[in-house]
Amino acid sequence: MKKQLIILGLVFLAVLSVISLTQAEVLIERGSEWKYFKGTGQPVSAKYSWWDTRFTDSTWANSTAPFRYGDGQGGTLLRNMQRRYSSLFLRRTFETKDSTAFSVLDLNVNFDDGFKVWINAKPVLSVNAPDNPIYSSLATQTHESGQFESFEISDINSFLKNGTNTIAIQAFNLSLASSDFLVDAELVGIPEDFEEPKLISVSPKPGTVSALKTVTVRFSEPVRGVDYDDLLLNGRSADNVQGSDDTWVFTFLDVGYGNVELTWADGHEIGDFARPANTFDAVSADGLGPYQVVDNTAPELVEVMPPPDGIVRELSRLKVFFSEPIVGFDIRDIRINGQPPQTVTGFADGPWEVEFNEIKSGKVNVTWMDHHGITDSASKPNAFQANIWSYSVDTDHSPGNIVISEFLASNYSGLKDEDGQAADWIELQNTGRSTVNLAGWSLTDEKGNPGKWVFPAVNIGAGDYLMVFASGKNRRNSTNELHTNFKLGSKGNYLGLFSSELPRQTVDKISSKYPEQRNNVSFGLAKYGEYAYFTKPTPGAQNGVGIFKDILAKPKFSKKRGFFYEPFRLEIASQEPNAVIRYTIDFSEPTATNGQVYREPLAISDTMVVRAVVFKDGVLPSKVVTHTYVLGNSKKITSLPILSLVTEEKNLWGKTGIMEVNPRNTTKRGIEWERTTSSELFYPDKEGGFQIDNGLHIQGGDFIRGRHTPNRPVPWSKYSFRLYFRGRYGESRLAYQLFPDLPLSEFEHIVLRAGMNDSINPFICDELCRRLYSDLGHAEWKKSGLL
Repeated sequence: MKKQLIILGLVFLAVLSVISLTQAEVLIERGSEWKYFKGTGQPVSAKYSWWDTRFTDSTWANSTAPFRYGDGQGGTLLRNMQRRYSSLFLRRTFETKDSTAFSVLDLNVNFDDGFKVWINAKPVLSVNAPDNPIYSSLATQTHESGQFESFEISDINSFLKNGTNTIAIQAFNLSLASSDFLVDAELVGIPEDFEEPKLISVSPKPGTVSALKTVTVRFSEPVRGVDYDDLLLNGRSADNVQGSDDTWVFTFLDVGYGNVELTWADGHEIGDFARPANTFDAVSADGLGPYQVVDNTAPELVEVMPPPDGIVRELSRLKVFFSEPIVGFDIRDIRINGQPPQTVTGFADGPWEVEFNEIKSGKVNVTWMDHHGITDSASKPNAFQANIWSYSVDTDHSPGNIVISEFLASNYSGLKDEDGQAADWIELQNTGRSTVNLAGWSLTDEKGNPGKWVFPAVNIGAGDYLMVFASGKNRRNSTNELHTNFKLGSKGNYLGLFSSELPRQTVDKISSKYPEQRNNVSFGLAKYGEYAYFTKPTPGAQNGVGIFKDILAKPKFSKKRGFFYEPFRLEIASQEPNAVIRYTIDFSEPTATNGQVYREPLAISDTMVVRAVVFKDGVLPSKVVTHTYVLGNSKKITSLPILSLVTEEKNLWGKTGIMEVNPRNTTKRGIEWERTTSSELFYPDKEGGFQIDNGLHIQGGDFIRGRHTPNRPVPWSKYSFRLYFRGRYGESRLAYQLFPDLPLSEFEHIVLRAGMNDSINPFICDELCRRLYSDLGHAEWKKSGLL
């Protein structure tokens, strides 16, 4: 039902666009005044039916749409409709100057649950209405209001006339006890249009071009039915098409060079928005003349490492990148101090590596032979435009005193990047006395790949700091914020800074592996060069406040989470001397002030969730450990796998709870309405499963989100959820094969679907739709059998 609503809503939006483009005439506006009669009895007349133009409605009430209760806003509230009457009668007139100017009428209706329409006494439309309705009739099926949906009325010459016309609508509810009802209508006349769309322009224009990857076509009017395979380039369809109204852009895969022909495909469905549509005549369309794609751009160097004209401590290798793929590059083409290198290896546009005997001191000139053989792959090859540069080799040279002074590997709500996102970050500091240009330097989280992310030409002054976001966004524009192509792991990893020399030399690193990290707690250099945790990060400034040198290990539980059939005693332990363990059994997280101090084993005699944390003065506390024990439940419950979602009560209910309906928080979206949760999966008859900390969202469309109500029948009381796995909670992915028949073992998020679209018989209708969708080759939700 909800999918149907969305589709119809999209159709209506398209119709609105058409209306504005074809100068359609609004005959009755939404929210207009109507004569109305409550369906407590049949409206009667001595001679005429109530929908007849001659029927007298002078005794009917007059008010504005929408007519409603239990849903919608504004209009006329029908306070006594529920349990008293099931239908509503509406009448009004509208004027047309020239009825022959319209090809069809569009009736746009926002309704719950059905209606039937007469214009000038002729029945023209029926939706969820019985065949011969009376005042006590009911809608034939349910339908929820919320948006206007468009219905076309054709054959209008048989009933529409010049001057005054009468429209009559009977709206129906699904039952007397229904919780809501609504009806509002808008009538629009669609003008006749017999002119077919024409091709106005094509860009680029036919002729000689350097590339033909996109083609923009413009029509004489807005068109629809444009598909990627409507325009052919040398007989091959486009890879993609985007556009709207009268302008469309076709994108083609690289076709290379030579003579190229654009043609329209036979059987295209391009047409305008007239009713009926006028088809674009591609056969007689001009403008798609032949093209000749030629390559007359010479390849050039776009990056060299080490950066040219710099000072290095040793030199035995160069790495170069070209602006396009090249061929013919070998040892005969380049000279190092006048001598050919030992090897030249590479492919396409690079990297190409040039190796030569190590030069330990002095000036090094890099030159190219006048008659080198380096060209691109054009039909008429373009020769590489060579340039020369030099280096100074000084074994005592210091590339710069740059240190990794601080980093934050789990940025939950701290420093935000230009996209407004709280991304992980790395802070560098120049502890030397001179400005350092970081061009060609690199950061990496892989020891074996020191050049993983390379700096652009950016300076860092003496004593200054430079911030680099470790977001994975890979942004290297020196005038904007810098972003590495990797992220930092909160469980600990390698982090190194390297100079621009080849082979690269380590300038700074965080040991062989930095330790476990925490949300919004940074790690870096404290006094005397020691590493420590900072509870108050200071990006771009001196480190200092809230120093801890270590993190406590998680507590150990004597029993694994899962199913139990006899009571037992649970022991919780820590190997840290003089540590204190605090635990809770009310789903809340233990803190230094919340929970009980563990002193003796806990008696587990019923289903219980135990959460524990280790504390010690001067040390960061351990992470929360959560174990769910299922005990004393029925066989129905213990026969299925269980996914236990554990979070604090305030995360679900109350002012900030995502399931709260007063205030209505179930409609809220975005990461600010994501709540920290522990998820545990375990089975009754086998080992395995997982525990992972993640974010919890409400899942579903606006329809169900706005109607969730606890303690009501399904589907209103049954929520669906979405679990997000992010670095801020621990692991950035769930590494577990949830579906044995699929080759997937890692998930960034999963949906826990309630399967309640059809509340009457969800395990037949929903399951049938799921299987049909899967059989058609689409992605589909998988049954998990979870409780």
